[in-house]
Amino acid sequence: MPGSRALSAHRSRPEPPDPAPAARPHSTWSHPLPSATAPGRIERATHTVAPTPSPDRFALGYAFAGLHVDSRVPGVRDLLQRVLGPAFTATTATQADAGTAPLRLTVRLRGRGEPTAATVHGLTRMPTLLLDGTRQAVLVHTPDQVTVLQLAEEDATELLLTARPGAGEVDLAVPDDSPAALRAVARTVKFLVGAQLTAAGLPVFHGSAVSSDGDGIVVVGPSGSGKSSLMFLVATRAGWDFVSDDLVFAWSDADGAPRMSGWSNRIGLSVAALSGHPARARFEQARLRRYDQPLGSLDVDADRPWSRADRVRVYCDIDEFLQTAQVRGAAAVRPRGVVVPVAERDRRGWELTVEDPEDLRWRADFDANIRQLKHVTDFLGLVPRPALADAGDAAAVGTALDALPVVRVRYGRDMLDDVPRFWDEVTDALARTRSASLPGALR
Repeated sequence: MPGSRALSAHRSRPEPPDPAPAARPHSTWSHPLPSATAPGRIERATHTVAPTPSPDRFALGYAFAGLHVDSRVPGVRDLLQRVLGPAFTATTATQADAGTAPLRLTVRLRGRGEPTAATVHGLTRMPTLLLDGTRQAVLVHTPDQVTVLQLAEEDATELLLTARPGAGEVDLAVPDDSPAALRAVARTVKFLVGAQLTAAGLPVFHGSAVSSDGDGIVVVGPSGSGKSSLMFLVATRAGWDFVSDDLVFAWSDADGAPRMSGWSNRIGLSVAALSGHPARARFEQARLRRYDQPLGSLDVDADRPWSRADRVRVYCDIDEFLQTAQVRGAAAVRPRGVVVPVAERDRRGWELTVEDPEDLRWRADFDANIRQLKHVTDFLGLVPRPALADAGDAAAVGTALDALPVVRVRYGRDMLDDVPRFWDEVTDALARTRSASLPGALR
């Protein structure tokens, strides 16, 4: 996997906004593909799919969404279980189970003759989908089939995706079983699960989140406001569980009670949060997938400006974060309150202000922009309409979130010296406000 020891001062794209198609014989099959010799032409092209190992069939679930995965590529299930985070669950499944899944996904090695970025002429002139920085060139778009070539990125190979609109079947072809190819599969799997969630109209917003005994607190704020750092400090210093670093989905369980789960994005942790922290040495010595060697000594200069432009981050997958920070992860938690952090370099101590949720309208301010995801979902015909019936009442979930107590907290650097007391005061303020304003069932 490509990597660099150098740490970026700017956060890279999130990785924030995947059962088997009818089995194709491992011999020769054909479908419309762009000609490799005539730019812009679409013609029948025949290619040979190489023999592959016995399939690894498993079900991947997140809240009410799910995939049936039929993988002919070694290592797919293992990587997904490691990098997707605690909100995703993988269980062994059979071919018969595929019929009950909203989406059926096949992962296989690319066959000879299938299109690649190097063989498709006129690729730069083809229509292109853009999904959170990932570019997908549209090769075929008919009522019965959509094929896109997902272009390679810094740490992911290209990938060929073929979908049958309305049929809930997706085929992924990767060049090999390298870590970069598996990373491309993981990103596409997240997209396919996210397609089901957003099709149901459920709330998704930018924020980190932590939980204790199943009760979750969301930390919201503009990019660079310190959400990830506060999540890290509360999880490691105050003993709370990790839920999310960047994106949160809200949904309802079988009893109609609101729940929230974190989304699987690579975590960007400010090195300033490691100042005086016992986890600093572990991060310096860890071999994180993003980098080609241990990070070595980190610059945690206490006098570094607090601006976003001056922030230096360490990037790690969720499993790497949980292991290196030595914290637990939580999958689905009860939303209990919202915290809006304001880090002020020159402030001493901290100050709490209880906000009126109707005045703040935090969900509107920090709602995640998922227009690209919806557009690509509809273009590929991934999710049947109407949306899944068991998705819960999206409006009721939104109403429950809007009623949560909100506390704005302004804090300075000395908060780092007493995180447990700081967080106790924050959660006590939320609990008092919730008890005074919410019906008993929601307390």
